[in-house]
Amino acid sequence: MSSKNNTVRPFNMAQDEYEKMFESSLPSSFAMIVFFDATAGHTAKQQSDFRQKVTEYISANSESNFIKQLMSHPKSGTRLTLEMFVERVIGWDAEKPTTDSDYAIVPFTVSFYEESQVSTQIALGTTVAMKRYDVLVLKNNSIEPHKQVLFPVTEEVATFDKRAIGDIYKSGAGIWCRELVEKRNMFSITLWAIMLGLDPEVEWKKFIQAGGWYYTQYPKLCP
Repeated sequence: MSSKNNTVRPFNMAQDEYEKMFESSLPSSFAMIVFFDATAGHTAKQQSDFRQKVTEYISANSESNFIKQLMSHPKSGTRLTLEMFVERVIGWDAEKPTTDSDYAIVPFTVSFYEESQVSTQIALGTTVAMKRYDVLVLKNNSIEPHKQVLFPVTEEVATFDKRAIGDIYKSGAGIWCRELVEKRNMFSITLWAIMLGLDPEVEWKKFIQAGGWYYTQYPKLCP
């Protein structure tokens, strides 16, 4: 494997583009993507079963205020489209995104896309981008682009990222901004809670009360 002489370009964007995107306003509609990674220590069958549990939970609790908030646009309140994928990512094993053991076991990634019709390739691209963002947050203890110091990766990883992400975010189709941080935290903790057999609404309240600010702090923050 080649030496680590490359750096991650968040969302395959220049730093000024990245910072501008993070402060941008939400589009009027977008899809929420959940990518269940069948390479994260879980088989495709396990991930498919997990996806089914998520579907059943949302359906069974569709009239609760918690699910209504979870599944609605933060501004307009309109219902969001949810797309879920279970895939084994070829090439993702080139290098683990981080050596942090807690993060390494996260078997899902939540991302956002402007259009309601989401392909597997789009889901992969937004997933790779958000996984790299997660690593930047963990390494720098901040969600702020200007406070994040980029980290070195191998040429293989840099090439994989560039091909997977492409122009998804440069074109404005992929979405990530400050206004979506809470939405992503809330949905990610809901997924964790379902996986652990816990009540997502209770766990979300515990996370907020404990002063949580990023979903990777869960479940350690809420014993």
